[in-house]
Amino acid sequence: MKTTPTPVRPARPAIAVALLAALATALLAVLPNTMANASPAAVAQMSKKAAQSASYGLWSDSVTPAVKSDDDTNGVTLGLVFSSETGGQLNGVQYYAAGANRAATSGAVWNASGKRVATLSFPQTSTDGWKTAWLSSPAKIVADEKYTVSYRAPNGRYAQQENVFDDGDTLSVKDLTAHRGTFSYDWGRPTQSWHGAHYFIDVAFQPSTASTPTPVPSDDPSDEPTSTPTSTPTSTPTSTPTSTPTSTPTSTPTSTPTSTPTSTPTSTPTSTPTSNGAFPNAANTGVPDGVSLSSYTGPTTLSSATTIDAKQINGSLVVRAPVTITRSQVNGVIVIEGAGHLTMSDSIVDGGTSENSAISQGDMTLRRVEVKGARASVGCDSNCDVQDSWLHGQYMKPGSAWHGDGFLSNGGSNMVLRHNTLACDSKPNGTGGACSAALAAYGDFSAITNMTVDNNLFVESPAGYCMYGGYDPAKPYGTKAANIKVTNNVFERGSNGKCAAFGPAAAVATGNGNVFSGNVWDDGKAISAP
Repeated sequence: MKTTPTPVRPARPAIAVALLAALATALLAVLPNTMANASPAAVAQMSKKAAQSASYGLWSDSVTPAVKSDDDTNGVTLGLVFSSETGGQLNGVQYYAAGANRAATSGAVWNASGKRVATLSFPQTSTDGWKTAWLSSPAKIVADEKYTVSYRAPNGRYAQQENVFDDGDTLSVKDLTAHRGTFSYDWGRPTQSWHGAHYFIDVAFQPSTASTPTPVPSDDPSDEPTSTPTSTPTSTPTSTPTSTPTSTPTSTPTSTPTSTPTSTPTSTPTSTPTSNGAFPNAANTGVPDGVSLSSYTGPTTLSSATTIDAKQINGSLVVRAPVTITRSQVNGVIVIEGAGHLTMSDSIVDGGTSENSAISQGDMTLRRVEVKGARASVGCDSNCDVQDSWLHGQYMKPGSAWHGDGFLSNGGSNMVLRHNTLACDSKPNGTGGACSAALAAYGDFSAITNMTVDNNLFVESPAGYCMYGGYDPAKPYGTKAANIKVTNNVFERGSNGKCAAFGPAAAVATGNGNVFSGNVWDDGKAISAP
Protein backbone atom coordinates (compact mmCIF):
# COMPACT_ATOMS: atom_id res chain seq x y z
CA MET A 1 0.00 0.00 0.00
CA LYS A 2 1.31 3.43 -0.91
CA THR A 3 0.54 6.52 1.12
CA THR A 4 1.58 10.10 0.48
CA PRO A 5 2.94 12.13 3.40
CA THR A 6 2.10 15.83 3.53
CA PRO A 7 3.10 18.58 3.43
CA VAL A 8 5.93 18.06 0.95
CA ARG A 9 8.85 20.43 1.07
CA PRO A 10 10.17 21.55 -2.33
CA ALA A 11 13.82 21.44 -1.35
CA ARG A 12 16.23 21.11 1.54
CA PRO A 13 16.58 23.45 3.33
CA ALA A 14 13.09 24.92 2.80
CA ILE A 15 13.08 28.19 0.84
CA ALA A 16 10.05 30.40 0.39
CA VAL A 17 8.72 30.14 -3.17
CA ALA A 18 7.92 33.82 -3.36
CA LEU A 19 11.42 34.76 -2.35
CA LEU A 20 12.87 32.43 -4.97
CA ALA A 21 10.74 34.00 -7.66
CA ALA A 22 11.89 37.48 -6.73
CA LEU A 23 15.49 36.43 -6.60
CA ALA A 24 15.20 34.66 -9.95
CA THR A 25 13.90 37.82 -11.62
CA ALA A 26 16.75 39.86 -10.23
CA LEU A 27 19.35 37.26 -11.11
CA LEU A 28 18.19 36.95 -14.71
CA ALA A 29 18.89 40.60 -15.24
CA VAL A 30 22.49 40.37 -14.09
CA LEU A 31 23.32 36.74 -14.79
CA PRO A 32 25.12 37.19 -18.15
CA ASN A 33 27.52 39.76 -16.74
CA THR A 34 27.94 37.81 -13.50
CA MET A 35 28.75 34.54 -15.25
CA ALA A 36 31.15 36.24 -17.64
CA ASN A 37 33.17 37.70 -14.79
CA ALA A 38 32.89 34.83 -12.29
CA SER A 39 35.79 32.51 -11.58
CA PRO A 40 35.41 28.79 -12.42
CA ALA A 41 35.12 28.04 -8.71
CA ALA A 42 32.36 30.59 -8.32
CA VAL A 43 30.47 29.20 -11.31
CA ALA A 44 30.76 25.71 -9.87
CA GLN A 45 29.46 26.91 -6.52
CA MET A 46 26.49 28.61 -8.21
CA SER A 47 25.70 25.38 -10.10
CA LYS A 48 25.88 23.41 -6.88
CA LYS A 49 23.51 25.74 -5.09
CA ALA A 50 21.13 25.60 -8.05
CA ALA A 51 21.07 21.82 -7.80
CA GLN A 52 20.38 22.02 -4.08
CA SER A 53 17.47 24.40 -4.57
CA ALA A 54 16.01 22.12 -7.27
CA SER A 55 16.04 19.11 -4.94
CA TYR A 56 13.09 17.68 -3.07
CA GLY A 57 12.54 14.86 -0.63
CA LEU A 58 9.90 12.81 1.14
CA TRP A 59 9.25 14.66 4.38
CA SER A 60 8.52 18.26 5.21
CA ASP A 61 10.94 20.32 7.29
CA SER A 62 8.09 20.76 9.75
CA VAL A 63 7.89 17.02 10.49
CA THR A 64 9.13 16.07 13.96
CA PRO A 65 9.64 12.51 15.21
CA ALA A 66 7.37 10.80 17.68
CA VAL A 67 10.57 9.72 19.46
CA LYS A 68 13.38 12.26 19.04
CA SER A 69 15.97 10.30 21.05
CA ASP A 70 15.65 6.55 21.43
CA ASP A 71 16.87 4.96 24.67
CA ASP A 72 19.45 2.91 22.74
CA THR A 73 22.95 4.29 23.42
CA ASN A 74 24.94 1.88 21.22
CA GLY A 75 26.61 3.12 18.06
CA VAL A 76 24.37 2.18 15.14
CA THR A 77 24.07 2.80 11.40
CA LEU A 78 20.57 3.84 10.30
CA GLY A 79 19.19 3.92 6.78
CA LEU A 80 16.33 4.55 4.41
CA VAL A 81 15.66 2.43 1.32
CA PHE A 82 14.18 4.56 -1.48
CA SER A 83 13.62 4.56 -5.22
CA SER A 84 12.49 6.97 -7.93
CA GLU A 85 10.18 6.37 -10.87
CA THR A 86 12.41 8.64 -12.95
CA GLY A 87 16.16 8.92 -13.17
CA GLY A 88 18.01 11.84 -11.68
CA GLN A 89 20.64 12.62 -9.12
CA LEU A 90 20.95 12.60 -5.37
CA ASN A 91 22.36 15.88 -4.12
CA GLY A 92 22.23 15.31 -0.38
CA VAL A 93 21.03 13.35 2.62
CA GLN A 94 19.27 14.56 5.73
CA TYR A 95 18.28 13.18 9.10
CA TYR A 96 16.57 14.48 12.21
CA ALA A 97 19.13 15.07 14.96
CA ALA A 98 18.32 15.71 18.60
CA GLY A 99 20.27 15.75 21.85
CA ALA A 100 23.31 13.47 21.82
CA ASN A 101 22.69 12.66 18.15
CA ARG A 102 23.58 16.21 17.06
CA ALA A 103 27.30 15.31 17.03
CA ALA A 104 29.29 15.41 13.80
CA THR A 105 29.11 12.12 11.95
CA SER A 106 29.35 10.43 8.56
CA GLY A 107 26.88 9.05 6.03
CA ALA A 108 26.83 7.02 2.84
CA VAL A 109 24.84 6.18 -0.28
CA TRP A 110 24.54 2.51 -1.33
CA ASN A 111 23.30 1.10 -4.62
CA ALA A 112 20.99 -1.88 -5.07
CA SER A 113 23.94 -4.29 -5.06
CA GLY A 114 25.13 -3.03 -1.70
CA LYS A 115 28.09 -1.07 -3.05
CA ARG A 116 28.84 2.27 -1.45
CA VAL A 117 28.71 4.89 -4.20
CA ALA A 118 29.18 8.06 -2.14
CA THR A 119 30.13 9.25 1.33
CA LEU A 120 29.34 12.49 3.11
CA SER A 121 29.93 14.30 6.39
CA PHE A 122 27.33 15.82 8.70
CA PRO A 123 28.45 18.75 10.86
CA GLN A 124 27.73 19.09 14.54
CA THR A 125 24.64 21.16 15.28
CA SER A 126 23.57 23.05 18.38
CA THR A 127 19.79 22.69 18.07
CA ASP A 128 17.39 19.86 17.39
CA GLY A 129 16.10 19.53 13.84
CA TRP A 130 16.83 18.23 10.35
CA LYS A 131 20.56 18.09 9.59
CA THR A 132 21.71 18.15 5.95
CA ALA A 133 24.91 16.97 4.26
CA TRP A 134 25.34 17.85 0.58
CA LEU A 135 27.31 15.54 -1.69
CA SER A 136 30.42 17.08 -3.22
CA SER A 137 29.44 15.38 -6.50
CA PRO A 138 25.86 14.22 -7.19
CA ALA A 139 25.16 10.49 -7.12
CA LYS A 140 23.38 9.17 -10.21
CA ILE A 141 19.96 7.64 -9.50
CA VAL A 142 18.62 5.08 -12.00
CA ALA A 143 14.85 4.84 -12.34
CA ASP A 144 13.17 2.05 -10.35
CA GLU A 145 16.40 0.93 -8.67
CA LYS A 146 16.46 0.76 -4.88
CA TYR A 147 19.11 2.75 -3.03
CA THR A 148 19.93 3.10 0.65
CA VAL A 149 21.04 6.33 2.30
CA SER A 150 22.49 6.00 5.78
CA TYR A 151 24.17 7.83 8.62
CA ARG A 152 26.06 6.70 11.70
CA ALA A 153 24.62 7.52 15.13
CA PRO A 154 27.81 7.05 17.19
CA ASN A 155 26.01 7.31 20.52
CA GLY A 156 22.63 5.91 19.54
CA ARG A 157 19.84 8.20 20.74
CA TYR A 158 18.42 8.36 17.21
CA ALA A 159 14.99 9.55 16.14
CA GLN A 160 12.51 6.84 15.26
CA GLN A 161 8.85 6.03 14.79
CA GLU A 162 7.53 2.48 14.61
CA ASN A 163 4.91 1.01 12.25
CA VAL A 164 5.54 3.46 9.40
CA PHE A 165 6.50 0.66 7.00
CA ASP A 166 4.37 -2.16 8.41
CA ASP A 167 3.14 -4.92 6.09
CA GLY A 168 5.03 -3.63 3.07
CA ASP A 169 3.58 -0.11 3.28
CA THR A 170 5.52 2.58 1.43
CA LEU A 171 5.47 6.37 1.39
CA SER A 172 5.51 8.30 -1.91
CA VAL A 173 6.03 11.91 -2.96
CA LYS A 174 6.11 12.77 -6.66
CA ASP A 175 8.59 10.31 -8.20
CA LEU A 176 10.11 9.21 -4.89
CA THR A 177 9.09 6.20 -2.80
CA ALA A 178 10.39 5.30 0.66
CA HIS A 179 10.32 1.53 1.10
CA ARG A 180 11.59 0.92 4.63
CA GLY A 181 13.85 2.05 7.43
CA THR A 182 16.93 -0.05 8.17
CA PHE A 183 19.62 -0.41 10.82
CA SER A 184 22.85 -2.24 11.61
CA TYR A 185 25.16 -2.08 14.59
CA ASP A 186 28.09 -2.17 12.19
CA TRP A 187 29.48 0.24 9.59
CA GLY A 188 28.27 -1.21 6.31
CA ARG A 189 24.96 -0.87 4.51
CA PRO A 190 22.17 -1.25 7.08
CA THR A 191 19.76 -3.98 5.98
CA GLN A 192 17.81 -5.01 9.07
CA SER A 193 14.39 -3.61 9.92
CA TRP A 194 12.40 -3.57 13.14
CA HIS A 195 8.67 -3.09 13.70
CA GLY A 196 8.33 -1.12 10.45
CA ALA A 197 10.39 1.69 11.98
CA HIS A 198 11.33 4.91 10.19
CA TYR A 199 14.50 6.60 11.42
CA PHE A 200 13.74 10.07 10.03
CA ILE A 201 16.22 10.00 7.20
CA ASP A 202 15.48 11.84 3.97
CA VAL A 203 16.98 12.57 0.57
CA ALA A 204 17.56 15.64 -1.58
CA PHE A 205 16.68 14.32 -5.02
CA GLN A 206 16.74 16.18 -8.33
CA PRO A 207 14.91 14.48 -11.23
CA SER A 208 16.60 14.44 -14.61
CA THR A 209 13.80 16.58 -16.05
CA ALA A 210 15.06 19.43 -13.90
CA SER A 211 18.00 21.56 -14.92
CA THR A 212 21.02 19.46 -14.01
CA PRO A 213 24.24 21.24 -13.06
CA THR A 214 27.62 19.97 -14.10
CA PRO A 215 28.93 17.71 -11.32
CA VAL A 216 31.60 19.38 -9.21
CA PRO A 217 34.65 17.31 -8.21
CA SER A 218 35.26 17.03 -4.50
CA ASP A 219 38.25 18.81 -2.99
CA ASP A 220 38.60 15.77 -0.75
CA PRO A 221 38.14 12.53 -2.70
CA SER A 222 37.03 10.62 0.37
CA ASP A 223 34.82 11.59 3.26
CA GLU A 224 35.26 8.24 4.95
CA PRO A 225 34.63 8.02 8.70
CA THR A 226 37.83 8.36 10.66
CA SER A 227 37.15 5.57 13.12
CA THR A 228 37.46 1.94 12.19
CA PRO A 229 34.46 -0.34 12.12
CA THR A 230 33.54 -2.40 15.12
CA SER A 231 32.46 -5.33 13.03
CA THR A 232 31.18 -6.35 9.67
CA PRO A 233 28.23 -4.89 7.82
CA THR A 234 25.63 -6.15 5.67
CA SER A 235 24.06 -9.48 6.56
CA THR A 236 20.30 -9.23 6.16
CA PRO A 237 17.87 -11.32 8.22
CA THR A 238 15.27 -13.35 6.41
CA SER A 239 12.49 -11.84 8.43
CA THR A 240 12.03 -8.78 10.57
CA PRO A 241 13.55 -9.18 14.03
CA THR A 242 11.19 -8.86 16.94
CA SER A 243 13.60 -6.89 19.05
CA THR A 244 16.49 -4.55 18.44
CA PRO A 245 19.92 -5.99 19.26
CA THR A 246 21.62 -4.01 21.98
CA SER A 247 25.14 -5.37 22.08
CA THR A 248 28.02 -4.51 19.80
CA PRO A 249 30.43 -7.06 18.37
CA THR A 250 33.46 -7.87 20.42
CA SER A 251 36.02 -7.94 17.61
CA THR A 252 37.28 -4.37 17.22
CA PRO A 253 40.15 -3.16 15.06
CA THR A 254 42.52 -1.06 17.12
CA SER A 255 44.20 1.04 14.48
CA THR A 256 43.68 2.89 11.25
CA PRO A 257 46.47 2.45 8.73
CA THR A 258 49.09 5.11 8.26
CA SER A 259 50.73 3.10 5.53
CA THR A 260 50.01 -0.04 3.61
CA PRO A 261 52.25 -2.96 2.71
CA THR A 262 53.81 -2.81 -0.71
CA SER A 263 53.74 -6.50 -1.49
CA THR A 264 51.58 -7.64 -4.37
CA PRO A 265 49.01 -10.37 -3.92
CA THR A 266 49.68 -13.68 -5.53
CA SER A 267 47.49 -15.00 -8.29
CA THR A 268 44.12 -16.52 -7.56
CA PRO A 269 44.63 -19.99 -6.08
CA THR A 270 43.47 -22.88 -8.14
CA SER A 271 40.98 -25.30 -6.69
CA THR A 272 42.91 -28.19 -5.18
CA PRO A 273 40.72 -31.21 -4.37
CA THR A 274 40.79 -32.19 -0.73
CA SER A 275 42.45 -35.46 0.13
CA ASN A 276 40.72 -38.65 -0.98
CA GLY A 277 37.79 -36.66 -2.35
CA ALA A 278 36.52 -36.02 1.19
CA PHE A 279 34.22 -33.09 1.74
CA PRO A 280 35.86 -30.20 3.59
CA ASN A 281 36.29 -30.58 7.35
CA ALA A 282 38.77 -29.78 10.12
CA ALA A 283 41.42 -32.00 8.54
CA ASN A 284 41.53 -30.35 5.12
CA THR A 285 40.59 -26.71 5.68
CA GLY A 286 42.14 -23.93 7.73
CA VAL A 287 45.77 -23.36 8.58
CA PRO A 288 47.85 -26.39 7.53
CA ASP A 289 49.53 -28.46 10.21
CA GLY A 290 53.04 -27.32 11.04
CA VAL A 291 52.50 -23.65 10.16
CA SER A 292 53.51 -21.32 12.99
CA LEU A 293 51.53 -18.09 13.16
CA SER A 294 53.03 -14.78 14.25
CA SER A 295 51.01 -11.79 15.42
CA TYR A 296 49.80 -9.41 12.75
CA THR A 297 50.79 -5.80 13.44
CA GLY A 298 49.79 -4.19 10.15
CA PRO A 299 46.84 -1.94 9.35
CA THR A 300 43.30 -3.16 9.74
CA THR A 301 41.97 -1.10 6.84
CA LEU A 302 43.75 -2.29 3.69
CA SER A 303 43.66 0.35 0.98
CA SER A 304 46.41 -0.91 -1.33
CA ALA A 305 47.48 -4.30 -2.67
CA THR A 306 48.51 -6.44 0.29
CA THR A 307 49.61 -10.00 1.02
CA ILE A 308 49.31 -11.50 4.51
CA ASP A 309 50.80 -14.93 5.21
CA ALA A 310 51.10 -17.04 8.37
CA LYS A 311 49.62 -14.42 10.68
CA GLN A 312 47.16 -14.38 13.55
CA ILE A 313 44.98 -11.32 13.19
CA ASN A 314 43.11 -10.38 16.35
CA GLY A 315 40.55 -7.93 15.04
CA SER A 316 38.40 -7.16 12.05
CA LEU A 317 39.70 -6.20 8.60
CA VAL A 318 38.31 -3.79 6.03
CA VAL A 319 39.42 -4.67 2.49
CA ARG A 320 39.43 -1.80 -0.02
CA ALA A 321 42.03 -3.12 -2.49
CA PRO A 322 43.20 -6.50 -3.80
CA VAL A 323 44.21 -8.45 -0.69
CA THR A 324 45.58 -11.99 -0.45
CA ILE A 325 45.51 -13.86 2.88
CA THR A 326 47.12 -17.29 3.15
CA ARG A 327 47.78 -19.70 6.02
CA SER A 328 46.37 -17.29 8.60
CA GLN A 329 43.65 -16.96 11.23
CA VAL A 330 41.42 -13.92 11.56
CA ASN A 331 39.70 -13.57 14.93
CA GLY A 332 37.21 -11.00 13.78
CA VAL A 333 35.27 -10.28 10.63
CA ILE A 334 36.33 -9.28 7.13
CA VAL A 335 34.47 -6.52 5.29
CA ILE A 336 35.09 -6.03 1.55
CA GLU A 337 34.26 -2.54 0.29
CA GLY A 338 34.53 -0.50 -2.90
CA ALA A 339 37.39 -1.73 -5.10
CA GLY A 340 38.35 -4.40 -2.61
CA HIS A 341 38.82 -8.06 -3.53
CA LEU A 342 39.72 -10.80 -1.08
CA THR A 343 41.67 -13.88 -2.15
CA MET A 344 41.95 -16.23 0.81
CA SER A 345 43.23 -19.78 1.15
CA ASP A 346 44.20 -22.30 3.83
CA SER A 347 42.95 -20.02 6.59
CA ILE A 348 40.38 -19.65 9.37
CA VAL A 349 37.95 -16.80 9.97
CA ASP A 350 36.22 -16.75 13.36
CA GLY A 351 33.53 -14.07 13.39
CA GLY A 352 32.91 -14.43 17.11
CA THR A 353 29.64 -12.93 18.30
CA SER A 354 29.09 -10.56 15.39
CA GLU A 355 25.46 -10.14 14.40
CA ASN A 356 26.45 -10.09 10.74
CA SER A 357 28.58 -12.18 8.38
CA ALA A 358 32.08 -13.38 9.17
CA ILE A 359 33.10 -12.46 5.57
CA SER A 360 31.13 -10.01 3.44
CA GLN A 361 29.96 -8.48 1.11
CA GLY A 362 31.25 -9.64 -2.27
CA ASP A 363 34.25 -9.86 -4.60
CA MET A 364 35.92 -12.78 -2.86
CA THR A 365 37.74 -15.99 -3.74
CA LEU A 366 37.94 -18.58 -0.95
CA ARG A 367 39.82 -21.89 -1.06
CA ARG A 368 40.09 -24.33 1.84
CA VAL A 369 38.88 -21.74 4.33
CA GLU A 370 37.11 -22.63 7.56
CA VAL A 371 34.54 -19.97 8.43
CA LYS A 372 32.85 -20.08 11.82
CA GLY A 373 31.23 -17.78 14.34
CA ALA A 374 29.11 -14.70 13.57
CA ARG A 375 25.42 -14.89 12.78
CA ALA A 376 26.17 -15.86 9.15
CA SER A 377 29.34 -17.29 7.65
CA VAL A 378 29.57 -15.58 4.25
CA GLY A 379 27.44 -12.71 2.92
CA CYS A 380 27.60 -12.07 -0.82
CA ASP A 381 26.14 -9.45 -3.15
CA SER A 382 28.13 -10.47 -6.23
CA ASN A 383 31.31 -12.11 -7.53
CA CYS A 384 31.88 -14.73 -4.84
CA ASP A 385 33.81 -17.93 -5.59
CA VAL A 386 33.82 -20.30 -2.61
CA GLN A 387 35.34 -23.76 -3.08
CA ASP A 388 36.72 -26.56 -0.89
CA SER A 389 35.69 -24.62 2.23
CA TRP A 390 33.82 -25.34 5.46
CA LEU A 391 31.06 -22.97 6.61
CA HIS A 392 29.65 -23.87 10.02
CA GLY A 393 29.39 -23.04 13.72
CA GLN A 394 27.42 -19.81 13.46
CA TYR A 395 26.70 -17.80 16.62
CA MET A 396 23.17 -17.30 17.95
CA LYS A 397 22.75 -14.57 20.56
CA PRO A 398 20.62 -15.66 23.53
CA GLY A 399 17.35 -13.76 23.73
CA SER A 400 17.63 -12.45 20.16
CA ALA A 401 15.43 -13.01 17.13
CA TRP A 402 18.39 -13.42 14.78
CA HIS A 403 18.10 -15.56 11.67
CA GLY A 404 21.40 -17.25 10.91
CA ASP A 405 22.75 -18.61 7.63
CA GLY A 406 25.77 -20.36 6.17
CA PHE A 407 26.12 -18.65 2.77
CA LEU A 408 23.73 -15.68 2.44
CA SER A 409 22.81 -13.50 -0.53
CA ASN A 410 20.00 -10.97 -0.50
CA GLY A 411 20.39 -10.44 -4.22
CA GLY A 412 23.29 -10.62 -6.63
CA SER A 413 25.07 -12.39 -9.44
CA ASN A 414 28.14 -14.44 -10.30
CA MET A 415 28.35 -16.78 -7.32
CA VAL A 416 30.08 -20.18 -7.31
CA LEU A 417 29.75 -22.67 -4.46
CA ARG A 418 31.64 -25.85 -5.35
CA HIS A 419 32.77 -28.76 -3.17
CA ASN A 420 32.10 -27.16 0.19
CA THR A 421 30.64 -28.43 3.43
CA LEU A 422 27.73 -26.11 4.20
CA ALA A 423 26.03 -26.05 7.57
CA CYS A 424 23.70 -23.76 9.47
CA ASP A 425 24.00 -25.31 12.90
CA SER A 426 23.38 -22.64 15.52
CA LYS A 427 20.57 -23.81 17.76
CA PRO A 428 17.16 -22.11 18.15
CA ASN A 429 17.23 -19.94 21.27
CA GLY A 430 13.52 -19.99 22.14
CA THR A 431 12.96 -16.27 21.46
CA GLY A 432 12.67 -16.44 17.67
CA GLY A 433 16.36 -16.81 16.88
CA ALA A 434 17.14 -19.73 14.59
CA CYS A 435 18.95 -20.83 11.44
CA SER A 436 17.29 -20.14 8.09
CA ALA A 437 19.40 -22.25 5.71
CA ALA A 438 22.94 -23.42 5.04
CA LEU A 439 22.55 -21.69 1.66
CA ALA A 440 20.08 -18.82 1.78
CA ALA A 441 19.48 -16.87 -1.45
CA TYR A 442 16.73 -14.23 -1.46
CA GLY A 443 15.70 -11.70 -4.11
CA ASP A 444 15.43 -8.80 -1.67
CA PHE A 445 17.56 -6.07 -3.31
CA SER A 446 18.14 -7.62 -6.73
CA ALA A 447 17.51 -10.93 -8.46
CA ILE A 448 19.64 -13.99 -7.76
CA THR A 449 21.33 -14.78 -11.09
CA ASN A 450 24.28 -16.77 -12.42
CA MET A 451 24.78 -18.90 -9.33
CA THR A 452 26.43 -22.34 -9.46
CA VAL A 453 25.90 -24.73 -6.54
CA ASP A 454 27.76 -27.93 -7.39
CA ASN A 455 29.08 -30.96 -5.49
CA ASN A 456 28.55 -29.59 -1.98
CA LEU A 457 27.66 -31.43 1.21
CA PHE A 458 24.65 -29.94 2.99
CA VAL A 459 24.85 -30.93 6.65
CA GLU A 460 21.79 -31.86 8.71
CA SER A 461 20.53 -28.62 10.23
CA PRO A 462 17.97 -27.22 12.69
CA ALA A 463 17.15 -24.68 9.94
CA GLY A 464 13.90 -24.53 8.01
CA TYR A 465 15.60 -25.82 4.85
CA CYS A 466 19.14 -26.83 4.05
CA MET A 467 18.99 -24.72 0.87
CA TYR A 468 16.78 -21.80 -0.16
CA GLY A 469 17.31 -21.22 -3.86
CA GLY A 470 16.38 -17.62 -4.72
CA TYR A 471 12.89 -17.96 -6.21
CA ASP A 472 10.19 -16.41 -4.01
CA PRO A 473 7.27 -14.35 -5.38
CA ALA A 474 6.97 -12.69 -1.96
CA LYS A 475 10.36 -11.01 -2.46
CA PRO A 476 10.74 -7.82 -4.56
CA TYR A 477 12.96 -9.60 -7.12
CA GLY A 478 11.99 -13.14 -6.22
CA THR A 479 10.49 -14.07 -9.59
CA LYS A 480 13.54 -13.01 -11.62
CA ALA A 481 15.88 -15.78 -10.49
CA ALA A 482 17.88 -16.95 -13.52
CA ASN A 483 20.78 -19.25 -14.41
CA ILE A 484 20.86 -20.91 -11.00
CA LYS A 485 22.40 -24.35 -11.40
CA VAL A 486 22.06 -26.72 -8.43
CA THR A 487 23.80 -29.96 -9.39
CA ASN A 488 25.42 -33.04 -7.87
CA ASN A 489 25.02 -32.03 -4.24
CA VAL A 490 24.67 -34.39 -1.27
CA PHE A 491 22.12 -33.68 1.47
CA GLU A 492 22.41 -35.38 4.87
CA ARG A 493 19.12 -36.91 5.92
CA GLY A 494 19.81 -36.49 9.61
CA SER A 495 17.56 -37.55 12.46
CA ASN A 496 14.29 -36.52 10.80
CA GLY A 497 15.21 -37.86 7.36
CA LYS A 498 14.70 -34.44 5.70
CA CYS A 499 18.02 -32.62 6.29
CA ALA A 500 16.13 -29.71 7.90
CA ALA A 501 12.78 -29.06 9.53
CA PHE A 502 10.80 -28.83 6.28
CA GLY A 503 13.02 -30.47 3.70
CA PRO A 504 16.31 -30.31 1.82
CA ALA A 505 15.59 -27.46 -0.58
CA ALA A 506 12.98 -24.83 -1.40
CA ALA A 507 12.52 -21.77 -3.61
CA VAL A 508 14.17 -23.44 -6.60
CA ALA A 509 13.04 -21.91 -9.88
CA THR A 510 12.39 -23.60 -13.22
CA GLY A 511 13.01 -22.08 -16.65
CA ASN A 512 15.26 -19.05 -17.23
CA GLY A 513 18.31 -21.31 -17.34
CA ASN A 514 17.68 -22.71 -13.86
CA VAL A 515 18.73 -26.34 -13.27
CA PHE A 516 18.19 -28.76 -10.38
CA SER A 517 19.67 -32.17 -11.16
CA GLY A 518 21.94 -34.91 -9.89
CA ASN A 519 21.28 -34.06 -6.24
CA VAL A 520 21.10 -37.00 -3.82
CA TRP A 521 20.63 -37.94 -0.21
CA ASP A 522 23.64 -39.24 1.69
CA ASP A 523 22.25 -42.74 1.16
CA GLY A 524 22.47 -42.26 -2.61
CA LYS A 525 18.76 -41.85 -3.34
CA ALA A 526 17.84 -39.09 -5.77
CA ILE A 527 16.22 -35.84 -4.67
CA SER A 528 13.53 -34.47 -6.94
CA ALA A 529 13.31 -30.78 -7.74
CA PRO A 530 11.14 -28.97 -5.16
